[in-house]
Amino acid sequence: MRHLTLYRDDRYSASFPAVATLADGTVAVVFRRARDQRWFARALGLTGQTGLMSVDHVDSRSQLM
Repeated sequence: MRHLTLYRDDRYSASFPAVATLADGTVAVVFRRARDQRWFARALGLTGQTGLMSVDHVDSRSQLM
């Protein structure tokens, strides 16, 4: 077994992957991504602010990729 990184973006958290093989043999990968505000807090030096350095599972702006 080996691990491959198929997607990486420091500004987003990616989760809930799904893989399917299409009829023509193409492998399709989909996942959900949501903004990770921690990069912004670090850039502004706000790491001590309550709530900015935590991540939850509620983001109305999440996207299916």
